[in-house]
Amino acid sequence: MKNLFKSITEAINNLKSGKIDIGKTETIRVEDTEFNVYQNGDDEFTLCVTKEYDVKYDVINDIYPNSIDFAERIYDALTRKKIVIGMAPMQYGKTATVHYLSNNLLARDYQNGETTLFLTGMSDTALLIQNKSALEDKKFYRNGKWFKSVTYVAKMVPDFRDNTLDYLRKLNVKTIIFDECDYGSGKRSVFNKNLFSLIRKNKLDVNLILISATPYCAVKAVYSGELDAEIVQAEKPHNYFGVSDMLDLGLVTDINNYTNDIDDAKTYRLMNTTSSLSNEFMTDLDWFISKQEGGLSIVRAESRKNTVILKELIESYSDEYEVIAVGVNFSSIKSVLGNDSFSWEHSILHENKKIVLIVINALSAGKDLGELKQYVRLVVETRRKMIANGSQGLVGRICGYHTNRDLRIIASTEILRNYVEMENDICIIQNQDFINDTVNSGLDFSTQLKKASKSRVTMKYETVINGPFTFDEVLNKSSKILDLFTDSTYGVLEDMAPILGGNKSKFKTPINTQRSSKYKKHPKTFDVIWDECINGTITFANRFHRFRAEANDERRLRIKRGIIINDELKQLFIIDRIDDGVELYKDAEIKNTSCYNY
Repeated sequence: MKNLFKSITEAINNLKSGKIDIGKTETIRVEDTEFNVYQNGDDEFTLCVTKEYDVKYDVINDIYPNSIDFAERIYDALTRKKIVIGMAPMQYGKTATVHYLSNNLLARDYQNGETTLFLTGMSDTALLIQNKSALEDKKFYRNGKWFKSVTYVAKMVPDFRDNTLDYLRKLNVKTIIFDECDYGSGKRSVFNKNLFSLIRKNKLDVNLILISATPYCAVKAVYSGELDAEIVQAEKPHNYFGVSDMLDLGLVTDINNYTNDIDDAKTYRLMNTTSSLSNEFMTDLDWFISKQEGGLSIVRAESRKNTVILKELIESYSDEYEVIAVGVNFSSIKSVLGNDSFSWEHSILHENKKIVLIVINALSAGKDLGELKQYVRLVVETRRKMIANGSQGLVGRICGYHTNRDLRIIASTEILRNYVEMENDICIIQNQDFINDTVNSGLDFSTQLKKASKSRVTMKYETVINGPFTFDEVLNKSSKILDLFTDSTYGVLEDMAPILGGNKSKFKTPINTQRSSKYKKHPKTFDVIWDECINGTITFANRFHRFRAEANDERRLRIKRGIIINDELKQLFIIDRIDDGVELYKDAEIKNTSCYNY
């Protein structure tokens, strides 16, 4: 690609210098590729690969049309809303989208040195370096000239945390782009305290663009009416290799139901004990070793505690590969991968080396493995709880534009299928059946959408309210009272006299009581109960237990009748629960605690 880019740049320069006459040619050939030539201005040309190759490419700025289209749609949305959510799949080209959006579209409207601030909520230093190189340091070609980027890159923590307003004013920020916006979007987060709340309170005249493959918190807030923003979902080009392709091609084995033998299903583990690797992991290592060419395997350790042990076990299993553990012996993803992957590519491609990379929290999102994706052979993503990080992690890092299909992926297929459904249509996040299926299966959507109650079936019983009656009516056995005690399963009338007298019945009775004399410290609480009886709003389930054990008898007694006694008024209500209950289905609920709910 680098050599092709160099040749194409040379062709563009020949067009500008007149060595190639645009009036006599509509196409030019660069190496083995044929391009259509379009003249946009006196000194501006666009080359597009002919239909034979079926792909377009902005050769000067290294941006594909899908990224340009995505940027233009976000820019268009900003004419209607101050906040825009840009959702695109992993390794789609979001960085190129941001570069084009900021420098070619937004910069045209900027005045007096206004800029774009690109923030990431992730602490990954390698990702910061990658973004600075691609956005802040990279110049942009427009209208025959090269321009310095108007985009500045910073971490939310610690770069942006202190003196936020001064930071914004110093850079004269007009647009804030929050990358991987599903990270750090809680109400107590720096993003909320130091940025989002300031925008609201100070009514700052800035555009806010939220970018992610999984912006679930922000999207949910939009659909619930709590965030006034527009959602722009990217279109996947035909040559994009993503999660849906991995599933369709059968490259993914479910980590929750890993099967070596058709009759022997078990959960995938890296280690059986601290002294041995699991059989399933050894099978995958054997598959990796069997490859004739070099390659890369990436494994996510389930805890920092076991990483050193895991590294030693993998090293002792075979001498066919080199094992590197990120986070062990002070190594980091930055020191391992560096700013580019050239040395890795060289050792894998030309020295035929096999490398096993063990990570813990690294490679969670954003980081681009570049050309290394072509040589990844085995991926083991042990995250199996949350859709956002389970899909964005190791699986997300091998998405993009490459031809590598000779790989084996161990991950949660349930997480990946949920991700694909939302990738195809984010509107599904407001579909109650989808929410029920996701929550009931034990999955969380993202960091802030993990507190949820599962759907459940409850019984609703009919409550019958009788009364009020006076104490005298009960003691004198009035006809109305007698009619209520014809069924002994609701208690017998002989129990009522000792109950009214404040004594326990000598018989076991299916009657429970609430009386004002027991609420001397909280009389207003009883007043609420009494008002519920008068207004006909009391329910048996809210005020009485359905069962109780009597004395030393541990058997549970079914409670079917409740008595609300007002000792001051000498009155009572008799509340009955009818046996024939009705099943009620309660949908799963997501409790969104993100900063987007305000």
